[in-house]
Order: sequence, then C-alpha cells, then structure tokens
Amino acid sequence: MEYEYDFSKLRGKIKEICETEENWGSKMGFSGYSKSAKLNNRFCFKTDEIVKCCEILGIQQEEIGMYFFTLKNK
Repeated sequence: MEYEYDFSKLRGKIKEICETEENWGSKMGFSGYSKSAKLNNRFCFKTDEIVKCCEILGIQQEEIGMYFFTLKNK
C-alpha cells in the first residue's frame, strides 16, 4: 500500500521561514524537480533530509510527524 502525505503544514512553514519553496529548495540542496517531486508525493523524503529541513525551518523533534507524516484524506 502506498501512502500519500499532506505537506500543507510543511509548505506553510516553508513560506513563513524561507518565503518561497525555491529558497527552501536551494537551502536543502534540491533541484527544482526534486523539490517539487518531494512536496507532491512523487519522491519520499530521506531521513537526513528531514533532519536538515527541521534545522532550516526550526521544527522541533516532537513536531516531525505533523509536518512529514500526516496522511492525506482520500
């Protein structure tokens, strides 16, 4: 079974801290395609990417689930 995650809270945090997804993607070291693919459930975030993203956006360890593992309602 494949899961689809809701990244709306993550997108909001990206806008709040980095202003644009492009700025965030650059800080993460993602290409434009990779950034888009991850935020649109085509590629999964790797563990080290989640850690780096949390450092950039100031996401606390106990908030990781809310930003990265909230399932989309189908």
